[in-house]
Amino acid sequence: MKQIILFIFLIITAFAQAQVIKVEPETVAIDFKNQNLNDFGLQLQQSAKVTNLTKQEIRLRWTRVILNQPLAWETQVCDNNACYIPRVSTNIDAAAGFSQPVILKPDSSFNLGLYIVPNGAAGRGTFQLILALANAPNVPIDTLHFNTSVNLTTSTRDIARADIKVFPNPASDYFELTDNSDVDRIVLYNLLGREVRSFKGISNGEHYNLSGLPDGLYLVSLVENKRGIVKTVRLNKRSYRP
Repeated sequence: MKQIILFIFLIITAFAQAQVIKVEPETVAIDFKNQNLNDFGLQLQQSAKVTNLTKQEIRLRWTRVILNQPLAWETQVCDNNACYIPRVSTNIDAAAGFSQPVILKPDSSFNLGLYIVPNGAAGRGTFQLILALANAPNVPIDTLHFNTSVNLTTSTRDIARADIKVFPNPASDYFELTDNSDVDRIVLYNLLGREVRSFKGISNGEHYNLSGLPDGLYLVSLVENKRGIVKTVRLNKRSYRP
């Protein structure tokens, strides 16, 4: 019996040590500069692409490890199943009776994201997402590293960008922006990081249509052509019924 158990263990170990997945990039280092930390709805996104390199379906477990971060910070992980609340540190927890593995078909990919909510605090954080097969959760097959820093807004122009508001929020059929002279494009993402709608030719007083989208939380990224994303805001779409 012991020989059988050892044989199974060796097979699982050998399978785990083979290149089952590819993570691009394996280290994500982002310096989020000029952030308006008075905005307590601020949520900063970073992610990597995970690809199944095998010719069979695999089920993945991720485990978030916080190596260091400011006390006020919160983090949450988003995979292709859901965005998890900050206190959830893994998608498979046998002790809690919770199991939601990431299922990947052969040669398919998904974006695995870590969201930082600074809660008004600047600083640096170091995090890991340890990946394993669901049937061998204690044998890591890859590790995604995040090195993150968040700095205060400094210039008058950056303060003006940070003060752009999305309203109404919650929204039903549309949303607007306050003064948007620094915005060239708006991109709307769901909480899985998938783009669901985009708008160009931004102008003051314009309505941006939300009809046809399901109720829920979205991320509204305000984009400047020369600098990229200047601000991301969480938007709650909620239909109003009589």
